[in-house]
Amino acid sequence: MQQTISCSPPVWLREQLACWIGEREYCFRKDDSQSVTSVSFVSSSLARPLYKQQRWFATLKAQLQALGETTSQPPLIITTSKTTCDPFLRSYVNAHPVSLGRIRFCRTERQWKQQSGVTASLHSYECIISPPRSVLPPEYSQLIRLPERDRLLVGGADRVMAIHCEPQSKTAQLIAWRSKEIIHPCFSEINSAPSTPVLKHPIQPRTPTWIGSPLSLAHWTRAIDGPWPHQTESEWHNQLIQGNPLADHSAFSSLRSILSSEMIFGGNQTIRGGYNVVCLTAVPLDQWNDLRVYRPHLRRWDFCPFGILFSPRAVKALQPHRVHYGTEAVWQSLTPSQRPFFQANDSKIDWSVECEYRVPGNLDISVFPSGDLVIFTETSKQASGLQQHCRWPVLPFDYLQELARIQS
Repeated sequence: MQQTISCSPPVWLREQLACWIGEREYCFRKDDSQSVTSVSFVSSSLARPLYKQQRWFATLKAQLQALGETTSQPPLIITTSKTTCDPFLRSYVNAHPVSLGRIRFCRTERQWKQQSGVTASLHSYECIISPPRSVLPPEYSQLIRLPERDRLLVGGADRVMAIHCEPQSKTAQLIAWRSKEIIHPCFSEINSAPSTPVLKHPIQPRTPTWIGSPLSLAHWTRAIDGPWPHQTESEWHNQLIQGNPLADHSAFSSLRSILSSEMIFGGNQTIRGGYNVVCLTAVPLDQWNDLRVYRPHLRRWDFCPFGILFSPRAVKALQPHRVHYGTEAVWQSLTPSQRPFFQANDSKIDWSVECEYRVPGNLDISVFPSGDLVIFTETSKQASGLQQHCRWPVLPFDYLQELARIQS
């Protein structure tokens, strides 16, 4: 596509950018003219080693995942090299359907001529910026002392996401400057837009109003004294031998594993015919305590206080099958397509108390927005810790029970 050189930035950067980095020239593709909302991610320096910065990465993940839920069209993420978030954003877009606006600064005129020449080939949403064509006035002396790459991210995007901001840091100074949006008279032709709130913490979704609806369904997780449904026994044994924390198969770890993969893997342990299914229940949460029981022959607890609650809208999308409870005669009367949804009721256990529904195969929860699922844990501490890594609301089980009683 043909590229152009302009004294104004592309439409996916704010016109006010000149007040942050001075008058410049911009080289970009002409076809990048679609009006999109741009967003930048800024952060104070990230400590090392990286594998110990779980909270920082959890915040980044939460804000990235929230982008697609804010508007019908996902915003364009802008970035430039040698900024804190840049390498992680570039990695993220390689694995997710997100657009990235890549921006390069030229330090010298020679570099500018080489990179903006007619033979240069630019990717979509890529922009090359020339050296300054004018100097910011003295009123901007405080701003000039701050790195121009960071000035670009804070001043050039429609929205700014702050992953981490140390007091008195360069990032904090830039955010404070953004909140002022001072426009010098020499740039009077530029209209000042209302300042955009800066998100400093992961988005904490509100508790949905559908809690307690008889049309919602729930899935509880339980401890597994064996491999996960998608794991071989050999893999799990080696985790145990190596002392790998992933060998922990408690009910809470099972829930964390589901949220990590955003997939509930179907099981067939108690399913006649060996069909892989995901089990859900229509039993209201406020009745779970009365039904919680240990099954010695299965080495498991039923109605555990760890799991996922699906909204009526999510249930409609899943189209789960209601379980047929009955005798051998009922099994024989079912067609092959109905048999994955059969549960025998014998003289020992009345399984119908579970009011079970089933989804064949695995259940991909990544397709559900934050308002359609609620994750629950036994304690408030577990919920608080899990919320840092989760885009759906995470609430203590007893609180959900009380809420269900009020709203049902």
